[in-house]
Formats: sequence, structure tokens, C-alpha cells
Amino acid sequence: MQEEMNGHPHLNALGVPKSVDFAATHEQRRVLELGYAQEIIGRPYFMVEEVPRERVDAARKAFASLFADAAFIAESRRIGLDIDWMDGAGVQKHIEKVFATPADIVARTRKALRPAE
Repeated sequence: MQEEMNGHPHLNALGVPKSVDFAATHEQRRVLELGYAQEIIGRPYFMVEEVPRERVDAARKAFASLFADAAFIAESRRIGLDIDWMDGAGVQKHIEKVFATPADIVARTRKALRPAE
């Protein structure tokens, strides 16, 4: 079983299920989605709201160019990195979804992630 929201493409192709596939209710799925939220966006770069839009757009364009660069992709594969990037608009949309999570789902997620006593 895969412990992440989207699963790895290779494992997905093999039919390996994801933990979210076993959620019995919508609420359980939301708890898992919130628990895996950080994993979906990895290590994002953030800018404060005061940064001019053209600078944000330039940074997003630079990252998009990097992750489309054949030499970068080849070197990443050579050293064994599995890169699954999300563009800036996707990260922003995901973060907005996380912040819109209802309080009861946040509380259930906190309880589920709390270490056993």
C-alpha cells in the first residue's frame, strides 16, 4: 500500500493501492488528504503578498523552465532523484484548499497524527 495521496506512477501502473483508496467515508478521506498535504507540495518556495506580480511570474517561469530542462532531468535521473514537481499555480491552489479545511477535519487529523501515548 502506498502512503501518499497521488501514489508513484510506477506503483500506480502496477495497481498498488493508496491508503486513501480505503477511506470508508468522505471525512476519513479528508483527514488523509490533510495528513498528506505537505507531501503533495514537497518543499515549496513562498513569497509574501507584497512581492510584485511580475516577480512572482518570473520566479514561476524560471522553475517551469528548470523542470523542463533536458539536462536537469537527465542529471536528476542519473543521481536517482524522483522529481514530481508542481507549478506555482498548483501549489497556491493546494495551499488554499488546505487552509479551507473545516475545523472538525483539522481536529481529527491532529488526533490521528498524535504519537501514541
